[in-house]
Amino acid sequence: MTIQVTFTGFLQEVKEFNWGTVLEVAHPNRKKNDEGKWETISTDYVDVIVDAKDKQAYSHILPSPKSTRLTIKGNLKWNAYTKRDGEPGAKMKVYPSEIETADPVANIKNILEPLDTSDVPF
Repeated sequence: MTIQVTFTGFLQEVKEFNWGTVLEVAHPNRKKNDEGKWETISTDYVDVIVDAKDKQAYSHILPSPKSTRLTIKGNLKWNAYTKRDGEPGAKMKVYPSEIETADPVANIKNILEPLDTSDVPF
């Protein structure tokens, strides 16, 4: 059984490996303070795991600059481990079925980029 999640976060880092790519995405947790203003109370960091076989499907996302807002849908796995200092650690990993930029400017830029018509059959 898998846990399906959809979340929005901010790209922090892209790490390339021979087996795939890891996108570290920050998801801020916010609430209203006593004055009624929103404040970040904590930030969760999620590793989004893109297998090498799926890399082409997300090629438009991988070169995105740091702090690009992303919306991610996929399967969540919880990973508990022991840190180098002996303390327990935990990490959320998401295996995506869909990644989109949640930045309207980036979305418009992708739409307005000229299409490659060299292989169009008409």
